[in-house]
Amino acid sequence: MSSSIKNNTNKALLSSLNEVQNHLDIIDDYIITSTTDLNGVINDVSQAFCDISGYSKEELVGKKHSFLRHRDTSYETYKDLWDTITSGKEWHGDIKNIKKNGEVYSINMLIRPLFCRSEKIKGYLAVQKNITNRVLSITDDLTQSYNRRFFNQIFEQEMLSAKKNNQWFGFLMLDVDNFKKYNDAYGHQEGDTVLISIVKSLKKVFIRATDYVFRLGGEEFGVLFDFNQKEEGVRLGEAARKAIEGLNIPHSLNLPHAYVTLSGGLYLLDPLKNHDVKAVYKSADDLLYKAKNRGRNCIEIEY
Repeated sequence: MSSSIKNNTNKALLSSLNEVQNHLDIIDDYIITSTTDLNGVINDVSQAFCDISGYSKEELVGKKHSFLRHRDTSYETYKDLWDTITSGKEWHGDIKNIKKNGEVYSINMLIRPLFCRSEKIKGYLAVQKNITNRVLSITDDLTQSYNRRFFNQIFEQEMLSAKKNNQWFGFLMLDVDNFKKYNDAYGHQEGDTVLISIVKSLKKVFIRATDYVFRLGGEEFGVLFDFNQKEEGVRLGEAARKAIEGLNIPHSLNLPHAYVTLSGGLYLLDPLKNHDVKAVYKSADDLLYKAKNRGRNCIEIEY
């Protein structure tokens, strides 16, 4: 091969390598990525990860992702995450974290297991998207649940998605019993604390990435969730009621219980049937008022 051909070949190779490096630099600068070992200890992060978290690569490598965890991201969410990825499946969901300077940011995360040739998992790759601004626009300021605006946006699409995937789907509407009397007796600030506690408890029941907890307005809440069997939907509805009852928050004017309780209407959608979103909402609302009339602190269920 002549020297001129070699030179041209080397130039072409160098140009290709430079192009690849440019692409890698762009990914490093703009894509929030990380890799971890089997225990979730960070091996490497992109510059974009450092930028959003405020930590240097040296500060991140050797630590677990969970050290960034905001208290609103429950340990139950992390358990669901780990149960999913250790079984060899992808996990996709939203996480709230804390920056080095104390600011809060939200990410949409996809975690994928990395396999070696023996098909054993050797680690995990996480790709993240900054959704902080979107989360702010769809989040209730007081309780940090999703707001009514976001409920209106996704109700129908989540309902149709469950049907497409042959999954049962539930809409649970909840209302705090005698909440006006609570505010009158204990004050609005304590009332706000109750609403915050309710959302935290609901999020411990509905922990999966496909579960959505909403504050629909005032003391009214909603939950959208899918599940495999009708009985599972019934169990989750009752678990939500018991979770609030179990807080044992004194409410002397909520007789006969004398503590904070919820009433609810739960409508379960069979994937083999067609449903209209307005009719589903009305059915859950009607069930809620049946629960109120039945004596409160109960869930009326229909399917």
